[in-house]
Amino acid sequence: MGTIGLALCALAAAAALLLAARAITAAARRCRARTIRRQELEARHDAVQDSYGDFHVNLLDNLDRIALADVSVPHTARLIDALDVARDARIPTAPESLEEYRKSVTALELAWKAADHHARAKGADYLPEDDRRSIMQAQAALAIALDEHGYPAQRQLALRSALRLIETVIPVPRAAIASLEATTRLTLDRA
Repeated sequence: MGTIGLALCALAAAAALLLAARAITAAARRCRARTIRRQELEARHDAVQDSYGDFHVNLLDNLDRIALADVSVPHTARLIDALDVARDARIPTAPESLEEYRKSVTALELAWKAADHHARAKGADYLPEDDRRSIMQAQAALAIALDEHGYPAQRQLALRSALRLIETVIPVPRAAIASLEATTRLTLDRA
């Protein structure tokens, strides 16, 4: 093998290295793009979870959307199902699972919008008359409980009454109770 042969071998080796470097760079770029897409999907998923979580933590402020807390409402049931599917699809098992996750997050966003819109449109109108009356009385009691100009004992009693009335209609999460009690306690302490 002469000089030309060595030069051709070196050129072939350099070309092979260049092709390998390009392949590695392209693979790294695809991996970064897939990671960015996953992060974007996770942010969208988290946004829906946060909105639904905020609703539950502030349930007593959101009694006009009570249907979101009632899984017997078809829109809410579909939302709960979509939350479960998205949670399961979020676990990365293979690169192709990203497409499944994208579909589940899109379905979750649609289910959230539909359930929230339905809850806002219906309010408590879908409930039996007694339950609607309890919700209205609870809202009135909450107004008293949160009134900074009211007497502390009266406000505390109104808070207990509101919680009791609401729990006759739907279960109130402990986080919602704790949040409201903390808010009320702060305003009671200032009084």
